[in-house]
Amino acid sequence: MPAGGSQPSKRSPKSERDEQLSRAPLADVPITVELMPEAQRMVDEANEHWVTEHGFLAENPLLDEVLHASALLQINPRIGLVVRRSRSEIRRFLLHSGWHIYYRFQLERQLVEILAVWYAGRGEQPPL
Repeated sequence: MPAGGSQPSKRSPKSERDEQLSRAPLADVPITVELMPEAQRMVDEANEHWVTEHGFLAENPLLDEVLHASALLQINPRIGLVVRRSRSEIRRFLLHSGWHIYYRFQLERQLVEILAVWYAGRGEQPPL
């Protein structure tokens, strides 16, 4: 046992590689942000609900926030909190309106995929 009583790390080479990649500087290639079909459906449903409640001419702040978040994710795709690690790391980014964006960042492809746009007040995570 090493000095200090702690045991040596037993991390797999894959998890060490993933950690190194997550700390690696981003490439100079522009990052693309894509709204996946399920996330687009969620935004469309939220917008329909907004129009029903507030009228067609009322501006929906969620739409502006999703656009603003997309711009932020292009600059810093690791800004969100990691909520799941599996084949691909899923992150959550909280919007001012109480909605969450769930996304994954593929470093090799310089691609952010927005998987879900989900209202936090539901108390659960979206099916991912």
